[in-house]
Amino acid sequence: MTTVLQDLATFQEYGWYATGHTKVTTIQVSSVNLKLEQPEVRLINCIDSSAIVIRSQADNKPVTSGAGAKTHKKVSSRVVYAPSATGGGKRWRLVTEQEVGVCL
Repeated sequence: MTTVLQDLATFQEYGWYATGHTKVTTIQVSSVNLKLEQPEVRLINCIDSSAIVIRSQADNKPVTSGAGAKTHKKVSSRVVYAPSATGGGKRWRLVTEQEVGVCL
């Protein structure tokens, strides 16, 4: 969440916006524990953001992202089967997500 907020602040400061979509190209289950009070599944995902283009609001031209920009990120995710904090039925919810490398 902190990264998203930092990105939003940067985009607002520089007058940028993004076009395009990300997609999940692979999902691997790394662990499953259904015996917990809130059953848990851990996943390793490959996220492809190569179709995202950051543009300037001033002239709609693409903004260069630099030589080190990663477009295929490997992400570790943890989902649990639990009710929402505000009530309601149980369902699978994303609890944590962390970049763990680059997909090959």
